[in-house]
Amino acid sequence: MHFLQEVFCVKSLLRQLREVFPKEPLPERPITTHCCPDCDNAEKLLGGQHWPEVADAFPPECPADFVLLTPVAQQYYLPAFMVSVFRSNGLPVDSLESALAKGRLTSAFFTPLLRAAIGRWVVEYCGRRISLSGGRKRWQRHNVRFLLMAASSSENDRE
Repeated sequence: MHFLQEVFCVKSLLRQLREVFPKEPLPERPITTHCCPDCDNAEKLLGGQHWPEVADAFPPECPADFVLLTPVAQQYYLPAFMVSVFRSNGLPVDSLESALAKGRLTSAFFTPLLRAAIGRWVVEYCGRRISLSGGRKRWQRHNVRFLLMAASSSENDRE
């Protein structure tokens, strides 16, 4: 894919994420599963903020904090973590990657529109990770499950 096509695809994806993920309601606090220094820090940096605000100024200390969030907070802040990957700082989101690969985020949490946006993000992110790392086949194989779930749910919605 040519560079300009890639840029257009990413910009289109970021616009889609902002359009389909709800900004309200904020998850109740505390947004973390327990009390520890890492959870306290995630609570301080993310809690009480709308996900687009977090995405616009994603805290560099937070890429690994996704797994510390409550299930409701994970659903709410998911797009902020997804958007951060494609920002100029290109933060890795290993905890989000792990949550997707291990099936912690299930289709029941998301509407068909949200599943389609997540599936598109997985495709873009996998392509980026594979090209940067020289091959991340393991992660790609795990996420085929999520992509298939997104595709099958959209087919069921048409019936």
